Amino acid sequence: MLHRDRIVLSLILTLILVVPARAQFYQAWHRPVDVRYSTAASPHFRLIYQAGLENEAAELAELLERELPALEATIGLKRPLRMPVVLNRFTDRGNGLVTPTPFRQEIETAPHRGNTLSPRFPSWFETVAPHELVHAVHAESGSGFGVGWLLRRLGPDLARSLNLSAPRGINEGLAVWYESRRRPGAGRLHHSLFEMEFRAAMQSGRPWSLAQMLEPPSYSFPIDRYYHGGAHLLDLLERRDGDLSAFRRARDFYYRFPLLGFGVALWYGARMSPHSLGRQLRSEYRSSSGKPIDVEGHASPNIISSERGVVYRRPTWLDDGTLLVYARGYHLRPGFYTVDVRTGQRRRLAHEAISEDYLFNTDRDTASVLFTRYVPDRLEPLRQVSAAYRMDLRSGRASRITSGHRTHAAVESPHGTLWATQGDGQYNVWVEIDDTGESRRLARFPGSILKSIQPSPTGEHTIALVNVEGRQGLFEVVGNEDGFGLAPLVLFRDGSVFDFSWGPQGEYIVFSADPGGKADLFAVEVATRAVFRLSDVAFGAIEPSLSSDRRTVAFIHYRHEAYELAQIPFELDHPVEDGLLMQADEVITASGNGRAAVNPHTSANAGLARSGRYRPLLEMRPRVAIPYLVYQRPTSNDEDVHLGLGVGLGLEWSDPLQYWVAHTSALYRVGTVWGRVALRTGRFLVRTSAEAFREPSTVVIRRIDGEQIDTVRVGRDERGIGLSVGLPAVLEANVFQTRAEVRLAGEFIRESLFDAEGDHGPSTDAVTLRPAAELSYRMQSNVRDIVPNSGLRISGFGRLDAWSSASSAARYARIRTELYLPWLRKLSTGIMLNGSLHTQNRGSIVDLTTFFPRGYETDAEFLGRGTYWKAGLEVTQPLWYIDNGFFLLPVYFRAVFVYGFVERMETISNDSPSVTVVGAGMGVQLRVIHNINVTLRAAPVYRFREQDWAITLR
Repeated sequence: MLHRDRIVLSLILTLILVVPARAQFYQAWHRPVDVRYSTAASPHFRLIYQAGLENEAAELAELLERELPALEATIGLKRPLRMPVVLNRFTDRGNGLVTPTPFRQEIETAPHRGNTLSPRFPSWFETVAPHELVHAVHAESGSGFGVGWLLRRLGPDLARSLNLSAPRGINEGLAVWYESRRRPGAGRLHHSLFEMEFRAAMQSGRPWSLAQMLEPPSYSFPIDRYYHGGAHLLDLLERRDGDLSAFRRARDFYYRFPLLGFGVALWYGARMSPHSLGRQLRSEYRSSSGKPIDVEGHASPNIISSERGVVYRRPTWLDDGTLLVYARGYHLRPGFYTVDVRTGQRRRLAHEAISEDYLFNTDRDTASVLFTRYVPDRLEPLRQVSAAYRMDLRSGRASRITSGHRTHAAVESPHGTLWATQGDGQYNVWVEIDDTGESRRLARFPGSILKSIQPSPTGEHTIALVNVEGRQGLFEVVGNEDGFGLAPLVLFRDGSVFDFSWGPQGEYIVFSADPGGKADLFAVEVATRAVFRLSDVAFGAIEPSLSSDRRTVAFIHYRHEAYELAQIPFELDHPVEDGLLMQADEVITASGNGRAAVNPHTSANAGLARSGRYRPLLEMRPRVAIPYLVYQRPTSNDEDVHLGLGVGLGLEWSDPLQYWVAHTSALYRVGTVWGRVALRTGRFLVRTSAEAFREPSTVVIRRIDGEQIDTVRVGRDERGIGLSVGLPAVLEANVFQTRAEVRLAGEFIRESLFDAEGDHGPSTDAVTLRPAAELSYRMQSNVRDIVPNSGLRISGFGRLDAWSSASSAARYARIRTELYLPWLRKLSTGIMLNGSLHTQNRGSIVDLTTFFPRGYETDAEFLGRGTYWKAGLEVTQPLWYIDNGFFLLPVYFRAVFVYGFVERMETISNDSPSVTVVGAGMGVQLRVIHNINVTLRAAPVYRFREQDWAITLR
């Protein structure tokens, strides 16, 4: 995965466009304050690992060094790779990323859950590290004289950002393609649950265009379709040419001429137009030359409930007529629902978030359900703990059971306690949880990832879904002289088991697996170990559950953009051929050692040269030099000051972990050199920054000449030093989100005004406090909501001069509230009521542009001393979720919407006239140059005071 927050800004620099003088490419990362890092080096990588991960760092370094030569040859890297690699264990949410600002790879030791990644790699590091290394080599590659060459002179991170500003489908597709050729049968291109979504799309009535295959969707499932499209495009090019020469030509062309867009580069590299490439790719999956599926030749299940854009998961029988499911959708809030099997009617039980594998279990009397979800630390949200919850099925109320790390797959044990898995590096252990939430370790199975464990309804057997060195199947937990062992029950020679559930009497286990490359349903008779095939669907069937009368199997059936709730009869008519199954009798013995073993293919040192503790301040380096332009358009009044064009240069500093970042800039404008120095740190719990500056701006003032009063825009010269502290908090991180943040900045400012001739007036000094706060209470948005469908947001900011040399200290405050109403949530209609209160003790001390009602942006409006309020109503209605675009012309259309509003501003403390406006217009959401999301709005506004019309772009 790529860290995309600021990649595209480097591409903007190739045009030397207008950028803010305060723009920063490097932002401070606020890692947990108790985390400490050590460092070690291999020939090409510098490992920065959390304390206690020495063995894991050695294993990771050995893997990366082993993989690098093949990647350099495949992708074509002409310069040596030197890269920091960060290894964390402070979060339970498994992931990996590459960021060019600053350049590094970062990996969490906790594995990613669920079945989205291939289960056929022997470890989590084998799954994630080579994938991320592809991004790193791609970032460092590219050659030839052009824009990339120039950016590399300004800073290597800019050139890396340029490479990774290609369409995300190209970046991720390249990594998925490579991971799929490293090990036979492994990688997502060989993973049935990954392939089923692409095959279903290609054989649907609306197959994806090339732009859809290579651009992240905003409002459509599957959200990772660009992984699919990019990987299959690279696979097509490699099969056609025998290597990745087409990609290498396209990459180098884009490195030299990015302003033409990646579509032109791909045309040059592939020697074929993007339109023809997309047509060929779609054709391959509709003909015998690709990987076709004869949809008509497969049995159609009985569909209980199906809606485009609705995802059902993990059906569980509550009784013979009712299923418990987890569901989410385009217009459907995530949570637990019951579904009537006969009518398909859905009823909400509770809105609850859940871990990405959607795993939950009911207790024996089906009175409650056990599930896990990630809980971020309130003050350190990067730290996320996987906690177990119990939800009452009658009331829908959930209570937290555990507080320790990596508790997952909780299930009721035969003894009335809970069993669960608990993370231990790349692997995990089997634990028992008592009534107090404390856990006791039962067993660890070396080299194995325990996905889930379930006792039979009678308590006679215990079955576990386990991944052992890339072979995932069902194992029975058996007792031996060492305590516990795992005896193989179902292992396929060429396939993986994804999930399972017990039948009501414990005689059968139903499960999904993919022997032959397509996920289908199976059953195993526990007494005889006979395995039977239950389904033969077109694209995929997963997560079966057997009814209490043992007559029906409910499951999830996939079709394009929908995970359907379906059922089939439970018929054991098709025994699985013996040749598909492995005859494995070896028992995996549990180990009492709780630490993950070092990979047997590497030594504990792996050639690493340890260099001690990571010291962030000593790691600070200048990273990039940033030229920029700023411009202020002149107004119609000749007496107004306009600052015109300014030319500046910024320098960015950071350490590899972004504990400390600095920004220095110098700007030449209106005959004067201005500048700013800013230092930010993520080293402390409180967000802290300091700066010194001298910067120009303009402000509207009221001018009195005898009896004539008018307004004029003058220049403002501000210089000073400042210190800012802030503290964000996550108060609720569920389906509904509640967050808060408080900030306080203190500045010493010297300010003077100047006119169009550059003459300065007297200066004033002030010691200023600038408090700010924001509370977002129970905010919620569904997939196709353009604005939130519910919640309350309250924000405020102000200025208080604690001391001032002026005749009166400046003071102002503004509070804004936004209330989002869910009345038309099923239509994704956004209804927002808003109100603002503004008070100031004199005019011209704060920009009021956003406080004025729409339609007054271009007028020289002035508000003097007083208190004012504004209220409004805005309704936003999406018309068309396009989610498509033109790949050759890099514009991607996300959605079109209409909006209407009414706003009124009144004064409380003086005689200023009221202002009322009403308007309606249209907006479009775009993505340009593959990465920049833009929303364009335009609306005619009727201004009642002036009795005329204006145009607003807000």
